[in-house]
Amino acid sequence: MNPAEMVGAHLLPGVVLRRTRQQRAADHFAAAGDVLRRAELLAALQRFQVRVAAVSGPEGLQDGVQRRLPGGGEGQGALRAPGAAGRERHQHGSHHIGEALAHPQSALHTLRMPHNAVMEEGGLYVVRGLVGNTTLTELDLAHNHLTEACALLLADVARGFYRGGEKVSDSGLKKLVLSGNPSIGVKAAKLLVRSLANERVRHLELANIGARAGASRPLAHGLRDPAVAWQYLDVADNWFGRAGLNQMFWALRQNKRLRVLKVGENRTGTKFCSNEDALLKHGIAVVRALACNVVLRELDLSFSSITTDGGINLLDALIDNRTLKRLSLRGNLVDDNIALMLMELLRCNSVLEVLDLGRNRLGFSCAYSLAESLETNRSLKTLLLDYNQFGGAGNATLDAFSRSLMLNCTLEVLVLDGNRLGSDWGVRLAETAARNRTLTQLSLRDNRLDVRAGRALLRAFRHLSVRSNVTVRKSFNLILVGGQNRPLLLVVSIVVSRFNLGRSC
Repeated sequence: MNPAEMVGAHLLPGVVLRRTRQQRAADHFAAAGDVLRRAELLAALQRFQVRVAAVSGPEGLQDGVQRRLPGGGEGQGALRAPGAAGRERHQHGSHHIGEALAHPQSALHTLRMPHNAVMEEGGLYVVRGLVGNTTLTELDLAHNHLTEACALLLADVARGFYRGGEKVSDSGLKKLVLSGNPSIGVKAAKLLVRSLANERVRHLELANIGARAGASRPLAHGLRDPAVAWQYLDVADNWFGRAGLNQMFWALRQNKRLRVLKVGENRTGTKFCSNEDALLKHGIAVVRALACNVVLRELDLSFSSITTDGGINLLDALIDNRTLKRLSLRGNLVDDNIALMLMELLRCNSVLEVLDLGRNRLGFSCAYSLAESLETNRSLKTLLLDYNQFGGAGNATLDAFSRSLMLNCTLEVLVLDGNRLGSDWGVRLAETAARNRTLTQLSLRDNRLDVRAGRALLRAFRHLSVRSNVTVRKSFNLILVGGQNRPLLLVVSIVVSRFNLGRSC
């Protein structure tokens, strides 16, 4: 038995580590243990070039340890075991992981520890291990219980390593995920953002860390600085407010690197994006950012209390935008008055692929506008309209909606949950799904569908089963069960039992 096998047999009974003479085959692990044992194994194997480590938490996330092969590849072996709760075990396991990170021969480049209930002591163990470590490039400590002390120490690590007042080397971190740690607080969040505004960090997730408007200023400076390498920035569910977000969007006009920006649920108030939010003759920050920025691909403004006035301004700015592919306005206060602007957007914009308007106040006017514009739209692939107020739409809207979906050749996902559409919509949408060649998912939860609609959907599935050899779709997912669709349970079970052709209900 070689030394690696002896280590594995001692720490985790049943673990077998196989290594070829050329060291090109992956190590294979199959074991069950707790966080303490996995951490000890991680520390013991630090000299065997362990490359990726993911430690599961009490919620049952998968974990794995992979080994980097000579020549740049990564092994396929993994250690999979359930996580363990308990403060003492978590902190003791964090101590061993910190030792592995601090080892001079450590080769870890990825460490994922989300949902592990890591407290302040355990977080300090892990972060202290990063002092002097230049190999770790990805660190995920999301949804733990990290405090201000952990964040301040991590900010010092992100600035680089100094000796005798001179900088020795830079931190290797390129991706940092700290979302779901609200105890980090105001001061630590501000210092953390300043230290991470450098030419190395590309992916930054700081959602729900207790940051307030003071952290928006260093964020704005980072967005203006051409040397900062941020490409993914998630600062949702904080307390930036309207003034803080406006600072970021004014800075976004000049940014040439950021691809994804998520700033939803930041307590902005109803004036955000509205005409009252304009800054003298300069205009509205979000509108100006969408007009000037040429690299942003995804924007999330969900749960931002945007009213109809703000929604009209946003959609108007998107008409001439040629880069944004994903837009989320979920959970705002937008109503039927945006119908005309929504129609113009879908008719004129040929770039937008994902549009999320769920949980707003859209009514029959928006339903008719969507019906008139989807017929000619050639870019939209995912449309989320769940929990609006389309139930009052009449037969004319239903006919136009059905016709436009039959003629549309790009839409793949359509979500209409919670709109109280009724049985007539179920029957017509079944006919539409049978004739459409691109739709792969149709969700109709909580829509008061009855058995008549279920039978129509069953006939649609029969038609699809006959056409399955010529249609371009790989599968069709129909989501019906739940809420007010209880009479459909019998019909759905018939569909599943009779047509098990890769399609699911």
